[in-house]
Amino acid sequence: MSSKKSDRELRKFRQFIDAQVPGGTSHMSDSDIANLRDLVDTRRRPEVALGLIREMDALLELDDRLLEQRMTDSVASGIKFDSPAEARSWLRQFRALLAGNQDGGS
Repeated sequence: MSSKKSDRELRKFRQFIDAQVPGGTSHMSDSDIANLRDLVDTRRRPEVALGLIREMDALLELDDRLLEQRMTDSVASGIKFDSPAEARSWLRQFRALLAGNQDGGS
């Protein structure tokens, strides 16, 4: 893939994340964005997606207090949620994206 095309795809992915993730990507480097993009490229690495889906399912099963504590503890992700409901909504959307890419890659 050409460097120009790769840069353009990275910019598009950054814009997508900015539109979907509370707080956007201003704190993320291009390398972080590229790594995240690789994680959600479930056609190339389906085993990663399955692990993420399992983790999201576990988070979604927690009660609000535990979910809020878990999401606060994972501040390293750089994603900040205002409420457990917002975290659940984001987790469901991201899970659907991963699962949809898996189904489409078969």
